[in-house]
Amino acid sequence: MHFNVDSSAARRHSIRRMAIVLLIASVSAGLIYFGSTSKHGWLAGADVRVDNNLPTGQLAAPQPISSQPSVAAAVDDPATWSNLFGPTHDSVAPNPASHIPAWGETGPREVWRVSCGEGYSSPIIWHDRLILLERIGDDESVSCLDVADGSRIWEQSYPTTFVCGSHYTNGPYSTPATDGERVYTLGAQGQLHCWSLADGAPIWSRMLKAEFAVADDIFGAGHSPLLWGDRLILNVGGTIGDSGIIAFDKKTGDILWQSTQHGPAFATPQPARIHDRDWLFVLTKTTLSLLDPETGVEQWAIPFEPRIVDGYNAVTPLVHGDLVMICCWGVGTKVLRIAPDGGYSEVWESKRILTSQYTPLLAVDGCAIGVHKLDGTLRCVSLSTGEMYWRYRSELANSKHIIVGDQILLFGEYGHLGLIECRCDELVELCITDKSIFDGEARCFSAPAYVNGRLYVRNESELVCMELLTE
Repeated sequence: MHFNVDSSAARRHSIRRMAIVLLIASVSAGLIYFGSTSKHGWLAGADVRVDNNLPTGQLAAPQPISSQPSVAAAVDDPATWSNLFGPTHDSVAPNPASHIPAWGETGPREVWRVSCGEGYSSPIIWHDRLILLERIGDDESVSCLDVADGSRIWEQSYPTTFVCGSHYTNGPYSTPATDGERVYTLGAQGQLHCWSLADGAPIWSRMLKAEFAVADDIFGAGHSPLLWGDRLILNVGGTIGDSGIIAFDKKTGDILWQSTQHGPAFATPQPARIHDRDWLFVLTKTTLSLLDPETGVEQWAIPFEPRIVDGYNAVTPLVHGDLVMICCWGVGTKVLRIAPDGGYSEVWESKRILTSQYTPLLAVDGCAIGVHKLDGTLRCVSLSTGEMYWRYRSELANSKHIIVGDQILLFGEYGHLGLIECRCDELVELCITDKSIFDGEARCFSAPAYVNGRLYVRNESELVCMELLTE
């Protein structure tokens, strides 16, 4: 097992300072627990408040149950990774072809490597085509590549003047989505475009920031568009009328419904089917909102707002059965149980057990697996109680991850690749690269994509395709 989080002296010094701060804070709060039966870390159960008897959330007027098929079951094609976190929106590879063999210290076999522009957008794949949204100079570019060799099939671009108000990249941040005919992209300045997947021809576009008077933001538009049936749903965060969340006709760009006055966030709208009914969970700037995805009617909204300067909701809600987990650095974690009528009760909450930020959450056998922002460890906690089963410290730090069968692929913050067993009872590391697959130590913030045994990962200068099913 690897415990050397970083190789550079500067980062080691930074981590030691953080460890001292965390130790002092933990001792002060009485959170260090030396008698834990957890094999891979300490428990912080005293911080978890469990309550199954809180009042049920208030509902809007009853609405007819949606007849629209659930997006979570609409695509089960091993040749696609059609949007952020895959076709089922949960970072689970559909129909994994085979068990991934452990690789050596240098990592899996590289198939191809090409240069790419800046930004944190993730690659998506539809059969033989890969789509990437990137920034090249003063343009945001939509590139279509051949998955066989990385060669360019078509490219479209449009100008941008966005400058990030922090030390991060100037975007774009949003990941495209495709239905196999059209490609949808959202730029950092709210430029919403629909393109033809076949040849890149523009189909329609809307300038969301100008049209809906979206307030200026230091990070720009960062969530990814959601395809649900004939709808393209976005957390626009407009200030004109009820333009917080909008569903556009995916073919024409016309508005089908618009709802709420909630501000925008970096979390992507999450569809789910619970108790045989389709729901839409949207973590906005200040709330978790539950809507009917067909009508846009908001059933309820609960406050969930970061309390730190320039804090953002940036973790897409995790849905597992009738449980919903929301998480944010500066707020903590909250788990709700959704009732058959759409109401909710709070199951537990914690400010310290798991505070993910800009990284996805995974659901595994009643547990949630995610990165704890404060120390960069990967943690496994019970969704029903908040108990922590294990934590894992490695070179991967703030990693992104994909479930492939009975394994979890990990793409590290500094370009390392890891593979662990997909289980809750203990952490079993299978392999990890001894260094980044990229040159230098540039940080990697884009989520990976996985299709038919191949992994696609990028930083802000290179896009790499690796074969995982052969040594």
